[in-house]
Amino acid sequence: MKRNLVVGILVCFVGMASVTSPAWGVIHDPWLNWDFWNFTGNVANDFHIVVESGTFNPDPLKGEVLIGAPFPNFSVSHVNYHGDGDLDTILAWSGFNVNPPLNPLAPLPGEVAHIGAYMKDSGKILAAYWTSNGVQQGLPLAISYELTEIRPMNSPAEVHMQLKMPQSFFDSHPSGEEAGWTNIRTFMSIPASRLGLADLNREDLDAAALQALHDDGYEVQPRRGGPTGAVILPSESILMNVESFFDVYLGIIEEEYQGPQYESLLVATALDPGVPIGMFWNLNPQSPEPATIALLGFGVMGLLARRRRK
Repeated sequence: MKRNLVVGILVCFVGMASVTSPAWGVIHDPWLNWDFWNFTGNVANDFHIVVESGTFNPDPLKGEVLIGAPFPNFSVSHVNYHGDGDLDTILAWSGFNVNPPLNPLAPLPGEVAHIGAYMKDSGKILAAYWTSNGVQQGLPLAISYELTEIRPMNSPAEVHMQLKMPQSFFDSHPSGEEAGWTNIRTFMSIPASRLGLADLNREDLDAAALQALHDDGYEVQPRRGGPTGAVILPSESILMNVESFFDVYLGIIEEEYQGPQYESLLVATALDPGVPIGMFWNLNPQSPEPATIALLGFGVMGLLARRRRK
């Protein structure tokens, strides 16, 4: 059976601290940027992202929305997406025809949409999909959402990166359908001067750049959930068929490496169900003290996607 998969490519997380507690530390709400390639099989002219908050309203005039190429327009609407009586919010980028790529591994500029929004107080992402004049094209996307948590442990602090797919993907696919990650690699205590916002692109965070980080001693062994959790091998596939956070533990940071001047990085390949659809990077400052800084997180995800075939 052949079917088209809507593939969205998450390229950048930039976050602010939103939740603090003595037990769980600081959780970063992301600034999300995406590259989306249109694999619906049809021309699409806008893209929708649905979030849980019914009052979420990012303001482009305050720099809270990226109206990226090629879409010139952005709008917000509050709707009952779930049909449960509670309002949700649809973020819509529109105004330009995006064609399916002639070469899925090398889309042309007119075949890629790049958009983004600051997601503080948005609630979780419920769905993401292409549309044509407001009509959904293809299935909801297996889009990877991330929260980075810095857990204070007296002087050392633990770094956790929590990954999640939206329930809409699982609800819209056959029962038991899975999505997840593989090739997970993690790095800690990278000087912020080495990886800044200007580096958040595929060219500057390529295989050679990651190898250089490894050679310089920044790579650490990821584990499931905590310091005593099972080691996550690069060859291992982490697959889910329900919406749930997968907690990747990176390690502990001593006080001298705590703060926005040092960063942690996670790299992985995204899977739709079991099939590689691309790669993402997530980068966040190692700061457990949100009151002292404004900028708390950034990352990058670039997926070299392909149409899934069965």
